[in-house]
Amino acid sequence: MSCLVLEYCGESVVESFGDLSLDIRGQIINAFFSIHRAGVEHNDAAERNIVWDGKHVYIVDFADASEDHACAAKPPILNTVAVHAAEFGCSELWDLLTELRLWHPSEVWYAGQALPMQIIYTPAEFLRYKPSYWTKEEAIKQAWDVIKEYTKVYMPAAYQRIIDDELKTEQEKQKRNAESAVARQQDGRTSSRKATNSGVDTSVLRKSGLSGGCAPSGTCHASSSKRSAAEEDGDAASTRAANRRKTASVDTSPPESPVTAKKRPGSRGGGYKKTSPNYVRAVPAVSVITAGGPSSGTRSRKKGTSPSR
Repeated sequence: MSCLVLEYCGESVVESFGDLSLDIRGQIINAFFSIHRAGVEHNDAAERNIVWDGKHVYIVDFADASEDHACAAKPPILNTVAVHAAEFGCSELWDLLTELRLWHPSEVWYAGQALPMQIIYTPAEFLRYKPSYWTKEEAIKQAWDVIKEYTKVYMPAAYQRIIDDELKTEQEKQKRNAESAVARQQDGRTSSRKATNSGVDTSVLRKSGLSGGCAPSGTCHASSSKRSAAEEDGDAASTRAANRRKTASVDTSPPESPVTAKKRPGSRGGGYKKTSPNYVRAVPAVSVITAGGPSSGTRSRKKGTSPSR
């Protein structure tokens, strides 16, 4: 009669390797190093083959194990940058250390390329590897996504600093935008007051479609385009035509004499009566005495003639 004695080792871990506590992850890697030193390679290092009883970790299911493994790997310093897989000396332990997040991957993936992780310290270097169809802005955004993804998992303190800097930058940007908006509003009120003080009705400018402003000197400018030469010539021609019409409508006849001379009936000597206080006496025609005696008539003496004797 024979019997098989079993030991209760707990339950399989349900979390992924990266979500386990640091204590459990440390026990797992130490257990695998012990197996490898014994010349055994498990070949199925998965969560389902790791059991935990609350205190200790056990490795189960060696169905795929090989017993002729000569492992050359040495336990690394945890939480440091991983060495290259070819240099480490054991692919199973190298993969397990990476999945357990006990060291930092030596490479990051950017635009389908594996780049040395040291590039995260100089984000501008990513631009050297950007595809030709990416814009500079898109390339920088993708670079920061890679940096944040890497630091969030493997360098939490650095990731928190990045988040804090982004928050500070965003707050400063919002503050600058708010200050700029206030400054623009104050400038608008100042310009309106200057326009009013200089006698410019800003409502007329607005209604006419002119977006004008006032300079510090008080001179107001309209942002509308200058009038064309043809328009100015047309206005000048209209002004000249209007002036000609005004000139044609003026009475050009000489002013009426202040004295209206009327001959007095029966008067001698060609006298005239005064019809205006500001009269001018008319000079009578010169009497010519003829040989026949007293004047039998009068005639005007022509210029350059002498009286008959």
